[in-house]
Amino acid sequence: MKKYDKNSLIGFVLMAVILIVFNTFFFPEIPQEQAPTEAIITETQFTETTVATPILSNSVISEELKTKYGVFASAAKGTDEFQIIENDKLKITVANKGGRIVSVILKEYQTFDSLALDLFDADSSRFNLQFTTGHNINTADLYFVAEQSSNTLSMKLKADDSHYVEYLYTLTDDYLIDFDIKFIGMESLIPSGINYMNLEWQMKTPQTEKSKTNQDMYTGIQYQYSADNEGDYLSFTSTDEDKINARLNWVAFKQQFFSAIFIAKDGFEKPTHLISTKSEGSKFIKDLAAKFELPYQHKIDEQLSFQFYFGPNHFKTLKAYNSGFEELVPLGWGIFGWVNQYIIINIFDFLFGMSWSPQRAFVSDASAITTLEYENLKGAFGSVPLFAGTAFIALIAMIVAVPIGLFSGIYMAEYASSKVRKYSKPIIEILAGIPTVVYGFFAALTVGPFFREVGEKFGLEVSSESALAAGLVMGVMIIPYVSSLSDDVINAVPQSLRDGSYAIGATKSETIKRVVIPAALPGIVGSVLLAVSRAIGETMIVVMAAGLAANLTINPLESTTTITTQIVMLLIGDQEFDLSLIHI
Repeated sequence: MKKYDKNSLIGFVLMAVILIVFNTFFFPEIPQEQAPTEAIITETQFTETTVATPILSNSVISEELKTKYGVFASAAKGTDEFQIIENDKLKITVANKGGRIVSVILKEYQTFDSLALDLFDADSSRFNLQFTTGHNINTADLYFVAEQSSNTLSMKLKADDSHYVEYLYTLTDDYLIDFDIKFIGMESLIPSGINYMNLEWQMKTPQTEKSKTNQDMYTGIQYQYSADNEGDYLSFTSTDEDKINARLNWVAFKQQFFSAIFIAKDGFEKPTHLISTKSEGSKFIKDLAAKFELPYQHKIDEQLSFQFYFGPNHFKTLKAYNSGFEELVPLGWGIFGWVNQYIIINIFDFLFGMSWSPQRAFVSDASAITTLEYENLKGAFGSVPLFAGTAFIALIAMIVAVPIGLFSGIYMAEYASSKVRKYSKPIIEILAGIPTVVYGFFAALTVGPFFREVGEKFGLEVSSESALAAGLVMGVMIIPYVSSLSDDVINAVPQSLRDGSYAIGATKSETIKRVVIPAALPGIVGSVLLAVSRAIGETMIVVMAAGLAANLTINPLESTTTITTQIVMLLIGDQEFDLSLIHI
């Protein structure tokens, strides 16, 4: 039998590898099929058309703009720029093209996906003033000149330095923006027969809530009549359009939780054209549009005054403006509306309010307070800081009292000799007989300053009236409640249970953990609950050691207050009476 040649075999293998590598990396690619001739022709024609487009000279462009815009031709050319005015609640962006507000961000709120809450943006809104100078002028197409000073922004659409239209934005300290339209020297440019001009306001309402269907139900246009201050609205469930032939105070583009309101200080002249349609696409809810007819009287330096409200549909916030804005909040029909307005809203404001400062709520003349002052007053009775402070100090007290009290009770019941028990139990129970005012003085004069000095050595800022000092001293006071009751309950466990455990070989500690404690657990839990109630109801210690300010914090080194402290403060008062003001 002929043997295989080893070298020949290796040669065949190498040739196969070379062929595979060549086919994989070096074999020429098959050229792609050419596109159809028609497509090539179309592309060529497009290119030729583009190249053949004539380039207009600057002079020709200027003449075209002058023909179209007349004296405002120079304002048709410009570069997009943006100005920002803001306060603690709003960030307003104004574009020089159109001189209009293109973005409103509410700083205190976010969308459902944790993004900044922008009521609208430049692409989804339009604000346009239409008038004629012999040429039809649309301010949305022209560039304004910006001048900003603090929270006042002037946007001027100039024919020249003495003939221009000015948008003047003045941002207040709350959700209102004063908006004035000034016509400087325009009486010589606007034909004498023109007594009205049109103002267009359009907005696509964005989706800001997770439930698009729910937001759609509460998104639409509402308005208020000037004659009787009664409100009305377009349909919220379908496309609706109406031409209002009566004077209006304001028109609101309302969303589920936020609104943009356009307010005329002297009322909108009739007619006002309103349109509400459902938006196409996933980003927006509805398309809202309003067209107003503004009077023009050909006065020298004529001015029209308006306001914008951009903010939440919070009932008390809206009501504070005394303009009927609270009608934007659906309270329910008939008696349900009264119940919601005067009972439910106030209860929720109290239970979920984040600020407690009753002193702010007492003013000499409630009718004279501003909207901003009212904003500060409405949150004066929020109970959350009180409940949180009470629970926090009680928690610190229980962290001290429960372990010490429970272990001391177990020790005295199971481990201590009769002699030790004879003296230790009365000593512990003496703590319960010390007046709480003594504990309060001890916490205020000794424990609080001690923690402050220790904290300063470690570079910590510790309040002299801290939650830690009050909680620690209160925990020491509560120890007898846990200890004595636990001791009595453990002693009440039948000795037969212990003997049975020892009989099967359990040690003393195992017997306590697995037999005695489970048997006494209901009584132990009762002692802890009694201690908790004692901690929550304690007054003198927290009055003297915890502080008076309702500070919402989880830092035990800071001061906080409790419900009982505030009850004392409200009962005794913290201000002097001036007898000279009392008239009999």
